[in-house]
Amino acid sequence: MDSMGIRGEAVMGTGFSGEIVTGRSAAPLPQAPVFRRAGWSVSAQDVRPGGWQSVRCGYGGSAADPPSVLRDLVAWTRAPACAVSVHGGRYGLARGLTPAGGWWEAWLNLDAAAEKLAEVPDDVSDPAMWIGGPGFAAAVARKRAALDAGVPVDARGALAWARAAGFGGDRDPARVEAVLRSKASSVEPLIPALFAALGFPPASPAPSNPAASNPGGPHRPSDRPEPLAPRTAVLR
Repeated sequence: MDSMGIRGEAVMGTGFSGEIVTGRSAAPLPQAPVFRRAGWSVSAQDVRPGGWQSVRCGYGGSAADPPSVLRDLVAWTRAPACAVSVHGGRYGLARGLTPAGGWWEAWLNLDAAAEKLAEVPDDVSDPAMWIGGPGFAAAVARKRAALDAGVPVDARGALAWARAAGFGGDRDPARVEAVLRSKASSVEPLIPALFAALGFPPASPAPSNPAASNPGGPHRPSDRPEPLAPRTAVLR
């Protein structure tokens, strides 16, 4: 398994919240004007063969949302790109886009994601008291089952994206599904595992530390709720 190797002042396994963005560019990806316009800060870079690069980004509350940044990045690079929104180091939402408009998304670390996305019943006045009880456990189980049911479609979409990027032609969808269903204490190892399952070559740290773009001042990682997520319990 290759290592994404994203480095910086926070480690994903210890609570990083932000974006891991992968794209192809002849220029260093941290210098892409897309991030500067969006209000995202870029703090680290890894490289792959063929011009593929991965960067670690943070942003504040007024920054552009990940789908819009992904669209702008694909338009700028004219190549497929992927952004993984990492939440507290525990779970992530991977999104991919191709220049032709092919889109996919998939949750990583489904157990942790289900806990966050479990729908709070309308008759619950205090979600903090509801969390941890039998009703919460049942809601998490329902959400986990719903996420699991979508895995085959998510895996096919991810492989179609990888093929548009020039990889994944001989990959077994079952391997991608296995990664999407994997359980881990941190989402960190699941991101490189997903790229390996999609056929991407291993990443390595950039030979030099590129100048980080930080248009909004100090790094402020965001753990904003997804705009399409249902009413959820707030986990502390």
